[in-house]
Amino acid sequence: MLALAMPTAAAHAQAETSEAAAEPPKDATPDVSNTGEQEIVVAGYRASLIKSLDIKKRAQGIVDAISAEDINSFPDQNVVEALARITGVQITRDSNGEGDRFQVRGLSDVRIEVDGQKQVGGRFDGGVVGSALPSELYGKVEVFKTQSADQTEGGTGAIVRFSTLDPLDYKRDYILSGTAEQSYSGNADRWGYKVSATAAKKFLNTGLGDIGVLFSYTRNNTKGRADQFTTNGYLLDTTVAGDFNGNGTPGEQPTKRAYLGNSVVDNFGDGVVAPIGSVGANYTTINRTEQSFNGSIDWRPTPTLQFYAKATFTRQNNDNDNLSFTQGIPALSGFKQSSLVIENQVFRAGEAEGIGGPAVGESFNKFNLKQDTFQAGVRWDVSSRFHASLKYEYGSGSTFNPLRIPILGGLSFANYNAFIDLRPAVPIVKISDPATGNPFDFTRAVGPNYNPFVIGIFDADLRERQRDYAVQADFRYDLDWSFLKSIEFGARRNIQVNGLSSKLYSQFQFNNNAPLLPFRFRQLSGLLAEYPQIPVKVASVEGAFGGRADLPTAFNVIDPTFFFSDFYNNTIRSNNFTKPDGTTAGPLNNPGDQRDGQYRIWAGYAKLNLDGSLFGVKFRGNTGLRVVNTKAVVAGTTLGGDLDTLLNDPTVELSTGAAGFLRTNDTQFLPSIMLAFDLSRSLTLRLGAGRTMSRVGLEILTPIDSLNKTNQGTIRLSNPNLKPVLVTGLDMSLEWYFAKDGLLSVAGFYKKQKNLTAQFNRFECLRNDVNPAITPDQQNPGQFVVNQTSVNICTAAGRGSDADLRRYSAYSVTSFENIGSNTIKGVEVSAQKTFSFLPKPFDGLGVLANYTYTTGDNPLVSPLGLPLPLLGLSRHSINGTIYYEKKGFSTRVSYNYRSKYLDNGLTGLQLNIGPSPAIRAGYGQLDASMSYTVNDRITFTADGINLTSQDQVNYADFPGAVLTRTTTDRRCYFGVKVGF
Repeated sequence: MLALAMPTAAAHAQAETSEAAAEPPKDATPDVSNTGEQEIVVAGYRASLIKSLDIKKRAQGIVDAISAEDINSFPDQNVVEALARITGVQITRDSNGEGDRFQVRGLSDVRIEVDGQKQVGGRFDGGVVGSALPSELYGKVEVFKTQSADQTEGGTGAIVRFSTLDPLDYKRDYILSGTAEQSYSGNADRWGYKVSATAAKKFLNTGLGDIGVLFSYTRNNTKGRADQFTTNGYLLDTTVAGDFNGNGTPGEQPTKRAYLGNSVVDNFGDGVVAPIGSVGANYTTINRTEQSFNGSIDWRPTPTLQFYAKATFTRQNNDNDNLSFTQGIPALSGFKQSSLVIENQVFRAGEAEGIGGPAVGESFNKFNLKQDTFQAGVRWDVSSRFHASLKYEYGSGSTFNPLRIPILGGLSFANYNAFIDLRPAVPIVKISDPATGNPFDFTRAVGPNYNPFVIGIFDADLRERQRDYAVQADFRYDLDWSFLKSIEFGARRNIQVNGLSSKLYSQFQFNNNAPLLPFRFRQLSGLLAEYPQIPVKVASVEGAFGGRADLPTAFNVIDPTFFFSDFYNNTIRSNNFTKPDGTTAGPLNNPGDQRDGQYRIWAGYAKLNLDGSLFGVKFRGNTGLRVVNTKAVVAGTTLGGDLDTLLNDPTVELSTGAAGFLRTNDTQFLPSIMLAFDLSRSLTLRLGAGRTMSRVGLEILTPIDSLNKTNQGTIRLSNPNLKPVLVTGLDMSLEWYFAKDGLLSVAGFYKKQKNLTAQFNRFECLRNDVNPAITPDQQNPGQFVVNQTSVNICTAAGRGSDADLRRYSAYSVTSFENIGSNTIKGVEVSAQKTFSFLPKPFDGLGVLANYTYTTGDNPLVSPLGLPLPLLGLSRHSINGTIYYEKKGFSTRVSYNYRSKYLDNGLTGLQLNIGPSPAIRAGYGQLDASMSYTVNDRITFTADGINLTSQDQVNYADFPGAVLTRTTTDRRCYFGVKVGF
């Protein structure tokens, strides 16, 4: 879009960023072409790189930037994907392969801003959905790796600021431009589209002064498919005998040790790391539509006074179709022993005999979100020395997720065989009929030989909401006192609100009463006889995992459109049925899924801007102090008694306690200093030190304790007294600007983290008289219902006797704790240059490359006692781009790679431990872009994304212990850009 090639404003940003206080000497190194004449850069990709270098060079701290044309011209469908090319930034991708979350220098806690206002997220954990931020709305992206006193706290990793376009800073009086693209997704074999438009107009020298208005709009429809193999986790299995550790003594039992209130494996003995519970696959067809609006108005009645208002609105609607199967598996003793393949004490393959069939289902995910920001303010040069600004900021984020997930099961207690092989690139799952040895056909119609039962329908409406209100006043007084050039001070009042509500219409665990909807453990034939309106169909996928999979791909399922039909809503979901006791069933407002909380924050700062000379070396920078007071007010529930007492009381099935409020008060002092020494006209040394903080998410702070003994029990133990994470950092960089478009730089950083927050998710075998691991089958006297997952866990915990299994069960326990401190340190190296010295036509070649090495110690270990990497921290990350630009033709090829890291969902918590830690294997992605500019109004484009289509793999402790393997689409875009 040609509008994005215009420069954006930075001149009036003094009150909002600390990076414009002073300018370094101008670069005296001209860029000379092979003819000996200075090259004049007018526009294009190279021009945007020069603008980005200029932002970096003028900054007081360590800052990296991407200018507007760079974002729009690169094959990046959102700004998170553009960030992947910045040194020290590591991104993660969602199920559609699009850039979503990101970390800076190994830290996931990053404050995301739009024009200085916090971008409020649309996730249930409060995080920003990065895939919903289109690049077309923004003119500049800056990553502040060192933070000054005037910058709002809340990101210990960095502050990432997206700046929208400013209408009064275009060179032309009006801009009208647009983009139209068509996209193709390879796995899904489907087409999508993307359109965007920008209009801007300046009204200069009117009777009211100068006025500028701008409006941008983008709409993006993405169609794709993601195929994912899944396992339920891994535990140490001791149910088979053998000398698996190879020391000559078979049958050695593992030992355990206490660790941070948990029990972890100390010695494997001859145990085998094996999958627990189930394996399966999800085939998700993605249909995502996004709309984004950006509007702004600037009014400058006089050269010293400016009023402005800006707003961005983002809507993302997901209408995804998910087809899945889950095959339960026994402990290793339930496998055919001659079929077992165990390598280095890790299960790799085997055939389980005489087990139940898989659970299958198809569901629609209609997840919708909103992410909005609004900002209005005034800037006033009161005098030649005194400057003031006042602004109001508002951000909001919300989600609505109507979960209606039906699941069908195979025949209960049927004797199927399942062969599982985790050795191939895509694991193998073959389900066969032992009578014939043939693969079982799950597409057959309901009849006497195949009558699956309905395990249940999970039906709930989840609504999450966040709000962020802020009023900020900033002042600057210019001085001329030796090296002290100005004083800045200001105050900010901020209120953050977070809430979640859930209305539950049906559930898998219904406390031994009839379910709220008549769908639990019903034979499908009986359910169809009662409700003939329920449609049943055969659902299948073509070419799963790019044709590499040997997995079931076709199933007889309930058509998920039924659960959004008028009949379902008005006849079944409308509460017109009764429970066995005669009472009317209705939706539940589950206390465990309700939360409300507020942060009430006062902050003030004072900062000194410096500019002078020390021992003949010119320097510039600032030093200051920010003081922050945070009060939290949260409402939730706590258990109605001691946990041990409740566990051993057979009359207690579910406990959420009573509602209550909790208030906390915390004050932090955050000093900072950053200095830039201009050792020469082209060589700059930067030093920085300071303290930053981030708060625990309100969704974590809210007390929502619960105990549920039914089925596989769950326990949640919250901790409202969690402290904020504090980081003290030291930074240094040396930057050589050897040409206008040339840079070589090296940077080092050291961060000391305090009050790290960890979420512990673990399985424990605890007393459960209500629903133990083995229970009598009420429908088949003399037989028993076995919860295989609970049996495996209790056996591994030493509770494997028949008596134990009839009294104990596996609980999934979640808790939150501050667990201490750690350090993160690393080195960044980057380089970029256009090779204009080469002979024609090669003088249009150029390169960008950077490498980041980051290391840090995780104080946690996995349940198997093995050390973990830090959450989100890849030790190695590499970004490289080769580009060519000549006579209207531009092409770029980019590769982004990051080494393994601890994934675990990358929640806002600094660290996370689960029953099986999800470690993401190293991943690289290759993208390419081409364009041809016909004239100053028309440009044709072609982009290719994820060209190598590398799988994303999560594993538990060992690379062979695959948790998930996901294949996403290659995507191609073809389009045209026009501008007037």
